[in-house]
Amino acid sequence: MYSTVEREDYFRNTISTIEAVELVEGIVQLGSGVIGYKDVYSDIDLMVCTSKEENAQATKEQIHQALSEYTPMYIKQKKFSDTIFLLILLLENGLEFNISIAPRNLLPVRSPLWKVVVDKTGDVLKKMNEENEKFESNPVKYDIYSDIAFEFFYCTIGLDKELKRNNFIYSLKLLDTMREYILHVQAMNEGKKCH
Repeated sequence: MYSTVEREDYFRNTISTIEAVELVEGIVQLGSGVIGYKDVYSDIDLMVCTSKEENAQATKEQIHQALSEYTPMYIKQKKFSDTIFLLILLLENGLEFNISIAPRNLLPVRSPLWKVVVDKTGDVLKKMNEENEKFESNPVKYDIYSDIAFEFFYCTIGLDKELKRNNFIYSLKLLDTMREYILHVQAMNEGKKCH
C-alpha cells in the first residue's frame, strides 16, 4: 500500500511527465484529489487534453510510453471514440491512475471536483469554465435514468418471466440491473455519485 506522501510524489511526477509531452495542451485533476482525497485508497484521476482532435491518438501513445517508466503492474487502454481514450495504470503498491485523453473541444465537466493543473495556452481553463457553467446550470447534475421507477418495475416483470422460463443467466442480469437502479436512487438520496 502507498502512503499519502508517496501518492503526492507520484502525482507531481506524473504531472511533470505528462506536461513534457509536446502534444499535451493541458491537464485537469478530477475527483476527490482536488479537495484532498477521500481516503488512503483514493486513486489519481486526470483528464489530459490536446488542442487538435487529430493528435489525440498520438498523445495517448506518448503518455502511455512515458508512464511505462513507472513499471506498472498493468496498463489498460480503453477507446471511447477516435479521439477519446482512457489509460488505467495499476501499480504494484496498489495506486491506480485513471487518465483520460481527449481534444480540448470535447472536455466535459461532470462533477464540481476538477482543477486545471496545467494550461499551456490558457484555453483549457476557459473551456473548463464554460463547461462548468453548463454543469452548474443543469438541475440534474449526474446522469440518471429518465423514469427509474418504471424501469425498475419493468425489470421485475422481465425477471418474473425469465424465472418461469428457467433462464437463470438472464434473470441474474435483470437482478443486477435492478441493483443498479437501487444504487442510483440511494446515491441521489445521499447526494453522492455512483461510479
